[in-house]
Amino acid sequence: MGDNSQRDWREDIIGEHLDDQDGFPEKTLQGQLIEGEATRLANESKPITKSWSFSTLIFLACIFAALTVFLTENWQYPQPDAIPTESGQHQLILKQNHQGHYLARGLINGQEVNFMLDTGATHVAIPARIAEQLDLSPGSAVWVNTANGRVQGFQTRLDAISLGDIKQANVRGTIVPGMHADHVLLGMSFLKNLTLVQEQGILTIHP
Repeated sequence: MGDNSQRDWREDIIGEHLDDQDGFPEKTLQGQLIEGEATRLANESKPITKSWSFSTLIFLACIFAALTVFLTENWQYPQPDAIPTESGQHQLILKQNHQGHYLARGLINGQEVNFMLDTGATHVAIPARIAEQLDLSPGSAVWVNTANGRVQGFQTRLDAISLGDIKQANVRGTIVPGMHADHVLLGMSFLKNLTLVQEQGILTIHP
């Protein structure tokens, strides 16, 4: 009788313990510490991941912007194609763009610039911003006819101009403060010594 009472008492205690825990054992202190440490490490790593991702996006955006500028410049202002002639010189070939202009890359005083060929311009016309980059010295004031009307410009001398293999020295130019463009107008002070043949959107330049 005494043994049965003692056994019932132990069973009641065990049953109450299981009821309180819904049948699951209590977490150990070691398990709680491990779980807490894992949570802390996970939280600390989140800002690092976000920061790295943001920096990567900025880097990729810069690369994309630089590549876009490079491709746009080379697409809009290509190097003229050079075809050798029997005399050993090269004739240049330019293709008309969708606006009907002939654009090309070249050099003024050894520095790379963008050209738009313009047989209607008396001299080589240089926007003031580009003239400053080229370190050109303004000379006497002159009046210049532009698409926006008559504006004041300044005469200048260009030590050297190169378009493909064609090179000329001591070319007259005009610095035009009111000219807002990213190219130089390659006018007749350079083109007058060349032979230009235009046919079906192709301009051939003979030295």
